Amino acid sequence: MTCFANNIQGYARKIIAMIAGLCVAVFSYAQDSALFAIQRMPDDTAKASRLISYGTTLLDKEDSIALRVFEQAKIICEQQHWEEGLALAYRRIGYVKSSLNDCPAAIAANKKALDYYQQKKQLLYIISVYNNTAQAFRQMDKFDSTITYYLQGIQAVENAMLEHDEQAQQKKVLSVYALLITNLSSLYSNMKELPKALEYGQKAIRVAGSVGDTANLVMAMVCVGHVYEVRKDFTEGMKYARGAMTLSESLNSPAVYARVYHLLSVCYTGLGMADSAVLAGKKTMYYSKGVDPFSYMSAVLDIADAYHLKKAYKDEDMILSEGVKGLESVNNQAFFGRYIYEKLAHAKYALGDYKSAFDCIEKANVYENILSGKENKDMVAKLETQYKTVQKEKELAQKDFQLQQNRNYMYFAIAALIVALLIVALLVIQRSSKRKLHERKLEAIQQQKELQLLQALMQGEERERSRIAKDLHDGVAGMLAATKMHFSSVPDATGLVNTEGYQQGMKLLNEVTTEIRKTSHHLMPEVLLQHGLDEALRRHCNSVSNSKSLQIIYDSWGDINRYTDGFELSVYRMVQELVNNIVKHSQATQAMVQVSEQDNLLSVSIEDNGIGFTDDGHTDGMGLRSLRSRVRALNGRIDIQTSEQNGVCAYLEFDVTTVKTEIATI
Repeated sequence: MTCFANNIQGYARKIIAMIAGLCVAVFSYAQDSALFAIQRMPDDTAKASRLISYGTTLLDKEDSIALRVFEQAKIICEQQHWEEGLALAYRRIGYVKSSLNDCPAAIAANKKALDYYQQKKQLLYIISVYNNTAQAFRQMDKFDSTITYYLQGIQAVENAMLEHDEQAQQKKVLSVYALLITNLSSLYSNMKELPKALEYGQKAIRVAGSVGDTANLVMAMVCVGHVYEVRKDFTEGMKYARGAMTLSESLNSPAVYARVYHLLSVCYTGLGMADSAVLAGKKTMYYSKGVDPFSYMSAVLDIADAYHLKKAYKDEDMILSEGVKGLESVNNQAFFGRYIYEKLAHAKYALGDYKSAFDCIEKANVYENILSGKENKDMVAKLETQYKTVQKEKELAQKDFQLQQNRNYMYFAIAALIVALLIVALLVIQRSSKRKLHERKLEAIQQQKELQLLQALMQGEERERSRIAKDLHDGVAGMLAATKMHFSSVPDATGLVNTEGYQQGMKLLNEVTTEIRKTSHHLMPEVLLQHGLDEALRRHCNSVSNSKSLQIIYDSWGDINRYTDGFELSVYRMVQELVNNIVKHSQATQAMVQVSEQDNLLSVSIEDNGIGFTDDGHTDGMGLRSLRSRVRALNGRIDIQTSEQNGVCAYLEFDVTTVKTEIATI
């Protein structure tokens, strides 16, 4: 019965294998038929577009075929002068070349695509190409160039944000922006620049979370978790791993699961939970097999570390041997080869197989030389002394040589870091300068609006004063004069003229007429229009001056020119207001008003010997604020000094070049 069951199972397996083979054959035939149909089309932009679309379906599955398809599309785009299609073909070629580990060719293709996208200002494709180029440099272990391209991509988005470019707010752009920041954080973590790695990782979490990009949010959390893992803070790293695991459940992505379980495995090992670490590592292998070779090989190392922690050296040797078989399928062969053979050497050594341990460390050094470009003999010397007991002097010489080589490498790393920091500093300075320039422009516009408003208010005020003065002079004063004339024509025979009431009424009419005429002249002084600012100020000071209570001395120097009516009237009003303040508040007995013009600067000084005023909040009252505003509206400046002993001194200064020029052109 058992034999029969086994036969049935054998037949079933054969049938399943035949069906699977038939499906593969049908799929391959369908692919070949589709490509054959495209090849029969004429060489135009439609064919190039179909080829690029067909090649895209082959990415990460048939990269060699995809590359040939993209190369053919590129040639057609060049013949048809179709720049957009050519840029897309180069971008696809760059991606495939990077997958095939031909990084220099990938970088060259990406740069050609970048030229077009920068010319068209297509932000999404610009930052995507920056990311792909950086990844290619990273595969070559050229970290300085990798950082440069990551930062250029990040800066492109942030510049667009400062310029309020709508592209910078698109979800796709912000998703790639988050990916760039995550990759930069990961690179800094590998370089042991942990503060920077943590800073960029947290920023990536904020950006990805703001646009609801769960996939990039999970990867950013994994990246930050690895930073804490490198810092040996495995508890904090575990928090990020579990948070990422919760979010990843909605994605149903094997590649994402693999990265999360990889972080879990490392943190479990750091916390001494070897069995949990092995289980998480195996889940990483399960989800990444055939999907993500990088995560698969990382899982091999994770499981090996967990077995080493358990001192299960045979299991460690077995899983690492499995990892050796997978080296051919991963792009980062040198990176993984170095660590796999190093760990395998420790496992062999723990099992007492010193010869195999020595062979493994030599293979690890081969990969180390590929990575760093220098010989690393420390581990070889250590195992060799245990295996052959070589001369101690040679071992010491090798250590000295290695120390010198390490110093050289450290200097190179420091120089690369300084270059990166300088680039970041320049970008920050550029951003700050743009912001300050924008603020200055806004401030200038606001000041200009305020000046225009003040000038409009002053002009409106003077027009209203002119209207009132005219109404008083032509209306009320005329009516009073007519009234006086009628009273004067009353016959004397009645005896009314000689009465006390009549005489008192005529006296009041004369006084009212005089007061209205004075008020009219104050509102719109005719002497200012006829004789200019100098003479108007002189007469005003003389009219206010009183030898018994307040003596006002007026003096002027230089040739006081005539200016535009509006300017002269504004300055006259300011001096008039300051003199009135002296009369009302200063309790002064003497005051002086001085006017001079020199080198196109009109200066006015008003001083008194009164009691001044204390700096108790009145120095910037409504009157003085209004006065300062009017001076600023004329592009002048005012300075007021006060003390209880010396009274008040006000100094006004105006540039009269423009107002004199305006008179000359009238």
